[in-house]
Amino acid sequence: MSWSHNFRYDINRIVEAALLNRVPRLYTFLTSSARYWAYYHLRMVHEPEFRTLRQYTHLKSPLVLDIGANRGQSILSIMRTFPTARIISFEPNLLNTDALCRVADHFPGRVSVERVALSDIDGEAQLFWPVYNGQPLSTLASFNITAAGSWLADNMPWFDPEKLKVEHVSVVTKRLDSLNLRPDIIKIDVEGSESRVIRGGLGTIEACRPIIMAESLDSDALDALRLFKYRAVESRTGMSRARIVVSDFIVVRS
Repeated sequence: MSWSHNFRYDINRIVEAALLNRVPRLYTFLTSSARYWAYYHLRMVHEPEFRTLRQYTHLKSPLVLDIGANRGQSILSIMRTFPTARIISFEPNLLNTDALCRVADHFPGRVSVERVALSDIDGEAQLFWPVYNGQPLSTLASFNITAAGSWLADNMPWFDPEKLKVEHVSVVTKRLDSLNLRPDIIKIDVEGSESRVIRGGLGTIEACRPIIMAESLDSDALDALRLFKYRAVESRTGMSRARIVVSDFIVVRS
């Protein structure tokens, strides 16, 4: 990673931390869905990994599973990369689904939203997210209560633990294998639960051999995928809205 990239990230992190500490409502406005629509209309993607996907498929209208859809930013980047894609977005967090559905509504018949979490069990789980200085940070939601607040503590300049609380809600979880889908691409960004999604979808992955893009995968998940002749390609690219993207795994067909 270049010194200029590190410098831009450090400046971005300092500015975001200052806004969140001093002017939290301005922070929320500047990091809203409008930012991602601006990228889309400028023919950009919000993370460069989405452009990379075109290196691994010649499909013009892939079925893409957007797991951890958040506010819809991945929908816009997928549509910018594959303009005729079909997308199923999975997002259990009610703080995100209104904005997510507004994005989906711009692509009628091509994007659908499922208000469930994909995991390795069919049932329910507690979803946690940090609230810092009165602002809910839904992009950092996690099934792990420690992980929900630890990113801020570890990465945010001037972090004040007195300003942090963690809220939670019970959400429905399903296994990918229970949905009878045949995806061409699977994107997973679920704040540390990516490997659970993989374990709940190994049958689908074996049958369909999709391209998989995930933020992080533990060794067990990678070993399971290697049994299906997958290989991991490490992508070192730019910044996401909430944090630096240091080493996304793009797992592709051998």
